[in-house]
Amino acid sequence: MKKKLPLVSIICTAYNHEPYIRQCLEGFAMQKTNFPIEVLISDDASTDKTADIIREYEAKYPEMFVTFYHKENLYSQGIGFFSEELCSNAQGKYIALCEGDDYWTDPLKLQKQVNFMEKNQEFSICFHPVKVIFNYHNRKSYIYPSSSQRFFKSILSADDLIWRNFIQTNSVLYRSRYDEKGISILKNIPLSMLPGDYYIHLLFAKYGKIGFINDVMAVYRRHDGGLWQHDPFYKFPLECRKFHVEVQKLFPNQYKDAIERNLVYLYKSLIESSIKYQDDSKLKTVLNLYPDDIQFIICSYQQILQSPSFKIGKIMGQPLVRGESFLRKMKQWFRDKFLH
Repeated sequence: MKKKLPLVSIICTAYNHEPYIRQCLEGFAMQKTNFPIEVLISDDASTDKTADIIREYEAKYPEMFVTFYHKENLYSQGIGFFSEELCSNAQGKYIALCEGDDYWTDPLKLQKQVNFMEKNQEFSICFHPVKVIFNYHNRKSYIYPSSSQRFFKSILSADDLIWRNFIQTNSVLYRSRYDEKGISILKNIPLSMLPGDYYIHLLFAKYGKIGFINDVMAVYRRHDGGLWQHDPFYKFPLECRKFHVEVQKLFPNQYKDAIERNLVYLYKSLIESSIKYQDDSKLKTVLNLYPDDIQFIICSYQQILQSPSFKIGKIMGQPLVRGESFLRKMKQWFRDKFLH
């Protein structure tokens, strides 16, 4: 008998997730659905026991798991495998994402989301809230997104998403889309770009509405080893700047105000981090590649350099001074570094 194709393809990337990966894979295995699913998981040459744990589940659920094991770490080499390896092999009508350090908590998560999408053909995305937990600083967990973060809406669109990423990656379900040549739109995701999940949300939002299911069905884990922790704009400035370039390509002649606002936030964060670490090399690297951004920063001084949420304890070895004197100091620092 011919094997029935999966209705949902779960895509998972893993690297040194030994403390977390078992909980992630259990979340996949416990799903109760009236349709077949597949799990495409790639281990990017983990140096701990992540790959061994994945092999356990591959052996236990051979009909469900499609696995890829790298001998060398591809991410560190700038080699993309998410779209070429995982997305290209996904067979499902729907795509779900979950990284190896996050996990699902509701065994009916996929069934609920597929039911919604099957009944609402005009939707290309649906998502739900997640519980955010911290493995450091003893911070309290919280639910994301809040009602205000999703603009108090249950039906949203690219018009909303361009202003804020309110979709947590391990909550999303996409309806597979293909271009005019019949190739999955996920096959050619631009490389070296962050945040990649936000870009993919926007990509699918071009094709339909975004639905919200108000059930907390997953956990997003924040820990010191996470990619998006601790000054990500400073750690990945070129990748974050490229994100804005690619979004402009997605929506040519659209959303100018929103894209500029997000670019303001990028440079505000970069300048704050440059002062915090007394290291402007990364900011210079970005501005050397995008010299027109210097004029953009000058024109956006008030937004970029005056931040009520500025939390740096010292500026260039001096106590933090707020108000106009603080703004003048920031302006002078920028002029000295880039306008001479």
